[in-house]
Amino acid sequence: MKKNISIFLTILLFLQLFSPGLISLAASPVKNIEHKLQTKDTASMCLREHEGQINFQWPLNKKKVDFVIVQDASGSFKDSIGSVKSALKKIVDQLDPQNDRVMVTSYQDYKGFKGIYGQLLNNSGPGVKTILQSGLTHNLGTAKQGIDRINPNSGTPTASGLQFALEQYEKQKGADDPNRETIFLLVTDGVANVQTDGYIHKLSNQVSDWSGRAWSSEYAQDYKGALGEVKEKGLSIKNKGYKLVTAFWENKETLAAADQYYDKYDREVGPYSRNILESMATKPEWFVLSNNIEEFSKKLIETVTQVTKKEKDKMILDIYKNLQVDDVKVSGPNGMTTKPVMNNNQITWDLEGQPEGNYTITYKVKETTPQLNEFNVAGGYFISYDEKFEIPVVKAQGNPNASNCSTDITKKVSDSDEKLVEAASLKALDEKFTYDVNFNFGYDVAKNHEIVLQDDLEDILDILDTKLVNKNGDEVAVKPVIDKEKSSVVYKIPKKDGSYDYLAGQQYKLTITAKIKPGTNIEILKQFISKGGIPNTAQMILDDKPLESNKVTVTPPIEEPKVKKTVSDQDETDVEKATLLDRKEKFTWNVKYEFGNTPSSYDSIILQDDLEDILDIVDVKVVNKKGETIKVEPKIDQTSKKVTIELPKKDGSYSYLTDETYTMYITSKVSESASDGEIAKYIAKDGIPNKAELLLDHKPKVSNEVYVKPPTEKPKVNKTVSDQDEKEVEKAILQGKNEEFTWNVDYKFGNDTAQLEKVVLQDDLEDILDILEVKLVNAQGKTIEVAPKIDEKSKRVMIELPKKDDSYTYLAGQTYTMYIKSKITDTASNEEIAKYIANGGIPNKAELLFDNTPTASNEAKVVPPTEKPKVNKTISDQDEKEVEKAILQGKDEEFTWNIDYKFGNDTAKLKKVVLQDDLEDILDILEVKLVDTQGKAIEVIPKIDEKTKQIVIELPKKDDSYAYLAGQTYTMYIKSKITNTASIEEITKYVAKGGIPNKAKLLFDNTPTTSNEAKVVPPIGKVELEKVDAKNSDVKLENAVFQILDKDGKEVGILTTDKNGKAISGPLLFGTYKIKEIKAPNGYMLLRDPIEVEITSKTPIQKIRVANEKSDWNIPETGGIGTTIFYVIGVTLMIIATIVFFRKRKGY
Repeated sequence: MKKNISIFLTILLFLQLFSPGLISLAASPVKNIEHKLQTKDTASMCLREHEGQINFQWPLNKKKVDFVIVQDASGSFKDSIGSVKSALKKIVDQLDPQNDRVMVTSYQDYKGFKGIYGQLLNNSGPGVKTILQSGLTHNLGTAKQGIDRINPNSGTPTASGLQFALEQYEKQKGADDPNRETIFLLVTDGVANVQTDGYIHKLSNQVSDWSGRAWSSEYAQDYKGALGEVKEKGLSIKNKGYKLVTAFWENKETLAAADQYYDKYDREVGPYSRNILESMATKPEWFVLSNNIEEFSKKLIETVTQVTKKEKDKMILDIYKNLQVDDVKVSGPNGMTTKPVMNNNQITWDLEGQPEGNYTITYKVKETTPQLNEFNVAGGYFISYDEKFEIPVVKAQGNPNASNCSTDITKKVSDSDEKLVEAASLKALDEKFTYDVNFNFGYDVAKNHEIVLQDDLEDILDILDTKLVNKNGDEVAVKPVIDKEKSSVVYKIPKKDGSYDYLAGQQYKLTITAKIKPGTNIEILKQFISKGGIPNTAQMILDDKPLESNKVTVTPPIEEPKVKKTVSDQDETDVEKATLLDRKEKFTWNVKYEFGNTPSSYDSIILQDDLEDILDIVDVKVVNKKGETIKVEPKIDQTSKKVTIELPKKDGSYSYLTDETYTMYITSKVSESASDGEIAKYIAKDGIPNKAELLLDHKPKVSNEVYVKPPTEKPKVNKTVSDQDEKEVEKAILQGKNEEFTWNVDYKFGNDTAQLEKVVLQDDLEDILDILEVKLVNAQGKTIEVAPKIDEKSKRVMIELPKKDDSYTYLAGQTYTMYIKSKITDTASNEEIAKYIANGGIPNKAELLFDNTPTASNEAKVVPPTEKPKVNKTISDQDEKEVEKAILQGKDEEFTWNIDYKFGNDTAKLKKVVLQDDLEDILDILEVKLVDTQGKAIEVIPKIDEKTKQIVIELPKKDDSYAYLAGQTYTMYIKSKITNTASIEEITKYVAKGGIPNKAKLLFDNTPTTSNEAKVVPPIGKVELEKVDAKNSDVKLENAVFQILDKDGKEVGILTTDKNGKAISGPLLFGTYKIKEIKAPNGYMLLRDPIEVEITSKTPIQKIRVANEKSDWNIPETGGIGTTIFYVIGVTLMIIATIVFFRKRKGY
């Protein structure tokens, strides 16, 4: 029964989703909000009342809802389905048949069981049933009939149920409607066990498994596979933009039974199932889970509310802070009334569940302070279905009486030329001035028992007149109490009818005319002037509590004598600091003496100026403010450099100097005898200072300090380098690696050295250099006795110069030169040198450090001797090694091109290095190899184009540089031979050119360096034959025809003698040939035997002379050992044959 009640409550909670209070899902936003305000006058002219009214309709439209029920109809619901049906029908009853639609689906049953590998175990079930109990309809009665038809039985095919519900809804929903909300509600009480193929899949190969206490068909069920499909179908629903709420009534007592999941439920099945169903919900908080009735009910209500909205429907109305809320009420449809909640000045009204209709909110507020300007009375907003709608802000006009409603005192002062100001400056000590005091009595003045208006002036002032008037200008009939000695005015204001209520909002103005008392001490006036003037404030005393006005001041007209000093030089006028362009430049001290308006009070006035000893005084002149020269005799002390002028009185007084200004011009210059050291001291103090004095009764008034700064010479460092053939240049090119050179560093210290604490000469050489000697000399070449610190590891040379008399003043204007003899270290590799060559040389800068602040020199460079790249080519065959021309012994003889690539030492800056060789088309490339000078193979892959006979090797960088090639020599070996398909004619063309030529290239960034030309001479020769008469060699035999046969007896040419008896063969490869006569000249016999000849590199042209007789065989002369031996052999053979013939004959 517990389970029945739980499910029933679950459905009832979903019912809340559609109740009037929560189904904001179906409500459109509030429209047509009208906010009006009426201002009412009160007895008080200062504080008013306002009544506001807000009219609106709630709500105007409803949002359409599609509600899709996906009901688990498995056997576990058998006992509780009646309660579920009842709850679902109540939900349907809450829908609006005009706008809302509902669909009812259910799922149940299975086909059978499958084993761990998907094999069929049985078909014991009737098959999965996904049933459309009621299609998508506005007819709520039809939907409830569909709910009644749900009949639980068998398995839980949840994935199939969700898939079926989505498919049916998509078929029936019609066109998309942006004003329609779709909610899928999945209600289940068990773990999905049927997959979409209709079978319960097992993790064993049997239908039931032993749980430890009982046999169970669920214990080894593949619940993860089934729930994975459920999650996938839930995702399909959400991907359509529909909301999904999942509710799992977890009956652990049943699910953890021995014949169910037993001990696995709490350990793995339960947590996994809960996680899947929670992840399916549109939001995690839209998953409802519990096995406790009350807790489940509460959670479901909260969850459904979240599904429909984020925030409750409500109204917030904010009332302006200076208003007091007296009343607020609401009237609505059917006579409904309520009072919203008031918290301080905020009115809150909960609109959840309010019926439809027209509403009016009426509120009353009262001003707590007078409002002079227009102000906001109230404004706020409605929250309706998570949308915010502003309530228009209503404003109230300012109260024209407000300016009179605050208790306030304001004060101004006026003199002869300044009216109603807070600070007046008098033109004369006896000038009159008037204080104007305005008293505002405010709206709450009636609460006071005594009001006194009072003004206490400073006692140096005389009160000449007072008057008190109201805002209409009528004089107030109150007699003031005036204390002339203390300079105070007091008005005690009377009550009327025992009250001050008559003063509410009224204004009184008090005017006091005054002036400075005659004979007031000047020093007292100075004290007031130093504080900004003679101050005054008025008071309104309310029951012994004074309210004070603002402060006003009157400044007496006293001008103190002043001394101001400037300086002018050639390009600067009236400045406080002048910088000279040249040491000999003249400049002028300009001393302006303003005597003020009280010089007659002094007995002695002296103008005085003490210059520094380093200066010469050239001229002194005094002029008045009109520019007229004053005839006075200055006293000039050239030793102490003091200028003094005592001004005379006129008629026993200095009154003639009143408001006068004298200017004393002292022309000066730096003394020629001043040393650089003395000048340096003043430069260290930022210039030569000077102050002038005005002595009034021998009491000095000192001017500001001004400066003249001598021209500053900044420190400079200049660097050059000298080698064997170049002196003091910025770039020296060495002739050899071991050549010594000297860095010359000139340190010009300038003249601003006096204030320095530390002076260091420093030079950091490159690591590639050796430091051989360091020497420091002055401008006269005299050696400076210092010990340089030389760090051989870092190659740093550092000299810290000592102070003299605890100062570096002695360096001012000096120049020191440091000589550093150096050379390239013997251990420097070509690769290191190459990097410097790539950068234009070995750089060096020196530094002069003044208190660790460096001044760097220019950069000087030493360029190591540069080695240009070279390419040399030779050829080797069987009997010739590394020659520029090789003669082949045979067509098939292999030979090797040897190319030496010397890269030089300027390789570091290169972007690309390519070795290239283009062979003639007549050659075959058999092998390519690249080695270094030690014969070690370089691991590169040559690109060989068999068609163009081009060989290309692009060398790789190392550490992104070709510096490693510096000083290296690589040799490329190209093994080759004449191609088998080359014809005699092709080969002969190269013979005519002296051989098959070849040049190699070394490309540095596509710029080629070409080798010498090497040649291979093909093995080609020829036969030159001459046919003569044997008896007379002058007779040349014409038309003799000879056949040329190679070693295989193949004819390779024909010789036919011309009228000169000569015939020359075509080109013949080196080898042995037979010359066979096949046609004799007329009247001559054919040669009996062929003539054998051999063409070699030593005898490329075989010359044969054939002598012939008319009547016998002729033996040719081949140009070899002659014919004698053949004659001897022939005669010998004939003798032997004759002897043999006669012996055989005797035998017969």
